[in-house]
Amino acid sequence: MKTHHNLYLLVSLLLLLLFAAGSFSLLSTEIFAYRRLNETIQSQEDVSLPLAYVHTKLKHASARGQVAYVTKPITCLQIKEKETVTYLYYQDGYIKEITAVSSYQPTFEEGTKLFQVDAFTIIEKQDCFLFTVEKDGKKEQLSIYLYGKAG
Repeated sequence: MKTHHNLYLLVSLLLLLLFAAGSFSLLSTEIFAYRRLNETIQSQEDVSLPLAYVHTKLKHASARGQVAYVTKPITCLQIKEKETVTYLYYQDGYIKEITAVSSYQPTFEEGTKLFQVDAFTIIEKQDCFLFTVEKDGKKEQLSIYLYGKAG
């Protein structure tokens, strides 16, 4: 009788240990998968967030013909409002933005740093812009057709 009791106790402890090991293994696998998924999402956001910002900015201004592609003194987008001009450009590893009164020509070093990226390019073909953002080996593009353009 005592042997059966010891055997029963040993089997119960073995099953408990097996359950604990399986639970720990499952939990560690879940944590590893969550970390990888989180890193993937974060790296994707690093390239898609700047493009979403540009898209929102241009969508608001393009219907009224307020967007111009400027190459001098720096390649940038110029968004004209009634009394202000906003420049969106890439400089020193950052996508920058500067807003100034229409009569004032700002120096581009004054711009506000928006997003840190490895590369940001703007290509214009007729009324269509192609934006490319690159960061940490990831690259994403966005095409935007402008309904009206500033002269």
